[in-house]
Amino acid sequence: MNRSTGTGGVSRGAQARRAVTEAGRRRAPRTQLLRAHPRLEAVSPEPGAFDEDAMYALLAEEPDAAAALLVDLAGAYDPVLRARARALAGRLAIRSARDARSWRRGVGQIVSRAGPHEGDLDVDASIERAGGRPRRAEDLVVRGWMAPDQATVLCIDRSGSMAGTQVLIAATAAAGVLLAAEGRTRAGVLAFGSEAVVLRRIDERRPVSVVVDDILSLRGHGVTDLGLALRTAAQELTGAGRSTRVAIVLSDVIATTGSDPRHAARGIDHVHVLGTSEAPESVAAGRALAKAGGGRHRVVTDLHSLAPALTALLT
Repeated sequence: MNRSTGTGGVSRGAQARRAVTEAGRRRAPRTQLLRAHPRLEAVSPEPGAFDEDAMYALLAEEPDAAAALLVDLAGAYDPVLRARARALAGRLAIRSARDARSWRRGVGQIVSRAGPHEGDLDVDASIERAGGRPRRAEDLVVRGWMAPDQATVLCIDRSGSMAGTQVLIAATAAAGVLLAAEGRTRAGVLAFGSEAVVLRRIDERRPVSVVVDDILSLRGHGVTDLGLALRTAAQELTGAGRSTRVAIVLSDVIATTGSDPRHAARGIDHVHVLGTSEAPESVAAGRALAKAGGGRHRVVTDLHSLAPALTALLT
């Protein structure tokens, strides 16, 4: 069922997702981009042109400035430039998530299991189990990573505080959470401001690349209702059965509307916080929310700090 409501509401389904990702999207003209990004002409020397090699060089040289430029180009008025920049940003987000192997290693623990499972063969244990040379698949003992019985929803703040590098951080975080759960646990993603939009439900098979593209469409817009985000996450997690229910909030954690988020997490076992600001009030609010939700708090202000922070929360 698709349902879209006004302020403080929840949007689900393809039509609702399109409506909310379009809301607040501002197409930036080239003159505006030139004022904001001195290195623009190195990447786009003329309208419609986009030099990927130059962007990769800039990412290596000035990663934060390059990430902010790439995200702004993904919202450019020029449709050709916008499409190419958005495609590259999506690839980078997913590649970064796949390269951070520790994210997947962090989701679970090493266990020994008998039978035809993925992992490394434990020769000694297999011989002991078989009482000699193993002759059946059931005799083999394999050691590998086993995911916990867990369902996770990543809640992305898409309010007015979201801009530049934070958009790419959000897209990469979503890719990391979804890829870490791939084939083993359940994971979903929602974005929130004055209303919440569910980008992928925990039982949905929506491709990671499509979810990432949705996030790259978001721009800072509206107020921050953390209580709504957690109530929506709790509702999404109701179908998790006996799994541990986890919400990860990616935000500066400064609620500007709605109820106290510390009282909005009923039905969630752990609320973790990825804080996007080092401001003292933001850090204090993030710690308080994580403590109230039985979770952990980490600060992420650039792409380099995302992988270890997310690993700590998923472990």
